[in-house]
Amino acid sequence: MTGTSRSSKHFFIFSILSALFTLSMFYRVSSAVIAPDLMRDLGLNAENLGMLGGAFFYSFALLQIPMGPMLDRIGPRIVIASFSMIGALGALVSACDLRPCERALSRRHFGHRDGGCQFLYNGRPSLFDASHRENH
Repeated sequence: MTGTSRSSKHFFIFSILSALFTLSMFYRVSSAVIAPDLMRDLGLNAENLGMLGGAFFYSFALLQIPMGPMLDRIGPRIVIASFSMIGALGALVSACDLRPCERALSRRHFGHRDGGCQFLYNGRPSLFDASHRENH
């Protein structure tokens, strides 16, 4: 692989991870920023809004434990793709008119995606390491 091809591939990977990181930050803070509008438009009370936040952050936290071994055994490409698809499913579910439990489920999907990719956002050198890619 030539140097330009390798650097363009690294830039492409970096761009994808940057976009996913931006989405991650959006999903983390969006509920707090638009809380009054969410409560008014969706008919939520403070308890329901807290449940949405809890669904996101608890699923995020629970995935931190198994992610290291998953990334080592499965590989970062499959993990990124899988958890990004879970997040996309959550986005599709949240676009529907939902009951509170379904809203919490969609927020949980966002938490899974963010929890599954958090190691990668913080700098995972194996994404750019050719020896790791050959094994996966």
